[in-house]
Amino acid sequence: MVRSYFEDYESSRWQIIGLFTDKNIADEVAKKWEDFYEEKKYSLFNQPKDWKPIDDDLIFSEGEWKESYEYSNRVAEYGDIMDFREIEVEEFDLNKDISLNKSPFVNESLLSLMTQWDRNHKLEKIIK
Repeated sequence: MVRSYFEDYESSRWQIIGLFTDKNIADEVAKKWEDFYEEKKYSLFNQPKDWKPIDDDLIFSEGEWKESYEYSNRVAEYGDIMDFREIEVEEFDLNKDISLNKSPFVNESLLSLMTQWDRNHKLEKIIK
């Protein structure tokens, strides 16, 4: 699985890019999108060489790029690019029940109950 991670001051989230059975393809896709976010973060949010503040920029600030109307519009339109943190490639075993793997979201009592259920389910399949 290839996924991207985004984070701002209010929240964070993962977004799945794709599921792959070939690790080389997954790595290639991960690199493509990592390059995209890094290049766009640079090209969209760094001050353009020919940028000059417009009158509206001078009303609320001293004509700084990061306080400009154009910069604010770019942040509003392309905020995910600014919030991008990383691309992750994670390998999973396919056709395998991973419900009983330790997880910070499942407490020991529930895990014990699930383990008993799983054992009983396997025994029933054998007996039948």
